[in-house]
Amino acid sequence: MTTDPRAASEYRPRLLNEFDLEDNARLAELRADESIEFSDLRDLLRAEFDLLVAPPESAEGPESDRWVYFPWRRAVVAVLGPRHMRTLRLDRNRNNLTRTEQDTLARQVVGVVGQSVGHAVAHTLALEGSCGRLRLADFDTLELTNLNRVPGTLFDIGVNKAVVTARRIAELDPYLPVEIVTAPLGEASMDAFLDGLTLVVEECDSLDVKLAVREAARRHRLPLIMQSSDRGLLDIERFDLDPARLPFHGLLGGTTTADLRGLSTRDKAPHVIRILDGRKLSTRLAASMVEIGETLNSWPQLGGDVQLGGASVAAAVRRIGLAKPLPSGRTRMDLEDCLDDLTEPMAAPEKTWPPEQPASIDAVSGAPGSAERTRATDIAAVLHCAQLAPSGGNAQPWTLRADTHSITISLASERSSAMDIGFRGSALALGAAWYNARVAAAALGLLGPAELRPRAGIGSEGMPRADRFRPRGAGVGQGLPEESRVRAEVLLREPPGDPAPDTPPRGPHGGTAPWPPLEGVVSAQRGRTMPWLPADLWQGPDGGAVWIPPKSGPQVRLGGATPWNPVASAAPGVLDDAPVSRPDALRGGAESGLRVGGAALLTAEVQLGNCTDSVLARDYSSVLARHTNRRLGTGDPIPAEVLDTLAAAAIEGGGGLRWITGRAEIDSAAGILGEAERIRCLTPRLHQEMFAELRGPGDDLRTGLDVRTLELAPGEAAVLEIARRADVMGEIRSWAGGTALGRHTEDQVRSGSAVAVVTFAAPPPADPYELVAYARAGEALQRVWARAQRHGLAVQPVSPVFLYARRAEELHTVSPEFADTLTSLQGRFLDLLGVPGHETVALVLRLGYAAEVTVRSRRLPVPDAETRG
Repeated sequence: MTTDPRAASEYRPRLLNEFDLEDNARLAELRADESIEFSDLRDLLRAEFDLLVAPPESAEGPESDRWVYFPWRRAVVAVLGPRHMRTLRLDRNRNNLTRTEQDTLARQVVGVVGQSVGHAVAHTLALEGSCGRLRLADFDTLELTNLNRVPGTLFDIGVNKAVVTARRIAELDPYLPVEIVTAPLGEASMDAFLDGLTLVVEECDSLDVKLAVREAARRHRLPLIMQSSDRGLLDIERFDLDPARLPFHGLLGGTTTADLRGLSTRDKAPHVIRILDGRKLSTRLAASMVEIGETLNSWPQLGGDVQLGGASVAAAVRRIGLAKPLPSGRTRMDLEDCLDDLTEPMAAPEKTWPPEQPASIDAVSGAPGSAERTRATDIAAVLHCAQLAPSGGNAQPWTLRADTHSITISLASERSSAMDIGFRGSALALGAAWYNARVAAAALGLLGPAELRPRAGIGSEGMPRADRFRPRGAGVGQGLPEESRVRAEVLLREPPGDPAPDTPPRGPHGGTAPWPPLEGVVSAQRGRTMPWLPADLWQGPDGGAVWIPPKSGPQVRLGGATPWNPVASAAPGVLDDAPVSRPDALRGGAESGLRVGGAALLTAEVQLGNCTDSVLARDYSSVLARHTNRRLGTGDPIPAEVLDTLAAAAIEGGGGLRWITGRAEIDSAAGILGEAERIRCLTPRLHQEMFAELRGPGDDLRTGLDVRTLELAPGEAAVLEIARRADVMGEIRSWAGGTALGRHTEDQVRSGSAVAVVTFAAPPPADPYELVAYARAGEALQRVWARAQRHGLAVQPVSPVFLYARRAEELHTVSPEFADTLTSLQGRFLDLLGVPGHETVALVLRLGYAAEVTVRSRRLPVPDAETRG
């Protein structure tokens, strides 16, 4: 390889280390020369480096700094070391190119033959950092007629074109190695030029050299790229993948380099037309071919087209360097055609939201006591109230069925999602709907027996109520007993007296068999015992039976809706100071327990009678008005007595409540929940399901989340259109990025006054009665939510991806890539809230004070009640 010695001394800068004796002496000589200008940029560059977001770790210190001497500029500049310089200069490449991709591209060695279009190519590659070494070739010198497309200056006229390119690159990146060849390339020197290259870009004018480069690239199995500025023509010849392919895609047939050597510009024209395909040349270039040698010296080129060529070649170099698909072939990037295709941008059609339906507790049948009420409207009101229960994504994972005797709520597994592991979230929602139905029935005087039925198993089994709830430290809620997994059954015998006319006696399972004698059955399961035993059995005048624990014992509830306070004795017929009414219509008796049976995974039933329950009924208006408030909170503290009453509500519902109120603790919880939300966005299935839940104008608002309920700021709403794109999430996932994806959740949680969890005792995963336990927890959730809103609190449920996972392998199913991270987040969150191993979290709540919501989610239509007997 022949190199011009004079040029070699003028195109490369000299890197000088002030800590090296020889280099320091050279610096002293340069400083003594008054014609040489010194400039120290290090302080400016360090200050800029310090502003970088997430810079990579680097061991490079001041000892790596260098003074750079540019002899053609007669200037010396002090800069940072090579790693800092590359990181800082290429930072704005991210994330079009990640740092890993930039490091990969830095291993490329690219040769560029011809320095007109080749100048634009080589400079663009250096500008983007798409190679780690450049080798440039051109034997010609720069002329004024070149300055219409070569970004040189008058000072460069008469200088070798390769030197001009190398100097410009050196002033951009003095650390990038650049080699030049200023002697003409031929068949004899081509192998030496290509040796050690990753790929070659051919941009010369000589047709024989063009062909020689291709033949050598075939031998070296190198990809070759060429850009012809007319209509943005880009040629890719992958000799690395197919060394047997013919040069120029076979368009020159059997033409040899000897056939092309020494041709005049006019004689080259026919070959150029064959290579470029005369049928697709621009009109002006095609016409100019006729004028070459007559009115034109050579074919015309424009500077903008040449710069576009540099960009298109650089894009191809990136693809090859990053091993992305790029076959042999050609394409055109015709800016004129693009400009011909200009169209006015069309704004997305403005969609209007339907008018809001005013929330009213009398939406179906009127308030209790209304003169407009009938039994049919009351049944419809119970269904309406059940339908208003909360559910993840407002999926309403239940079906409602009613007749004159009962309301049945069945789990609709087809409305589940990946986060609803084992249908636990669906069971929780069903339990909330079941509670709502009982509340409405109590308020409207329709209350009868209620039961939950899992599909598997036999017999009757119930989840226990609260026992030994005890404080777990300041600011922490109350938890569940460790040994509270029991089976309980209460049977109520047929009361004395004659049955009502035409009323068949009904047995404990809704049949016609008579009720057995009064008896109570409490049995331990899996070797566990009931911690409140011994307990006495108390019988009311109507044949009812309840468990009365010892006077010193805790509050106990078995299956029913109302807590029974510990008493030594009780006046018959008294329930929480409210009379117990058991009408003849329910002469068959009542059994409050959990039932096995039915085709659905879980079924809840409320038999309709004419009972009332003042404790249940007081929640009627609250569950009708219950809603999610995602508006940012004020952060004002919640009085301790309010938190205590919420804990009491959870206990009454058979669960527990734990909370944190310290600002540092809330911030920690916000970080954990925000990270879980990020993972949800970055897990393809979870991301798809999350955005499938969202509803906008024109969508069916009866299911899913009306986007207005998210209470997004205008800027956040605009970003939502980007966040819903799966391809965007895929890129962010590949970068291990996306911190901002959880920011909205973080901000919401941080603005709250407390983070709370509703907990309960659950059987082991896959136990037939696990879903029953989750359904029971739905009651505790509803009681807490209703009481919180009565105290003026804004309640927002938060469902991290790990919420319903009870085994590590379940998270591997939901989000394989992030399973370990989710397991860690779950552990940290449970530790933060002080949740012991024997308690299970039903739901996370953000509690606080916030402005009223603007919109509430709607519900599917309430099915017609069958009232015809």
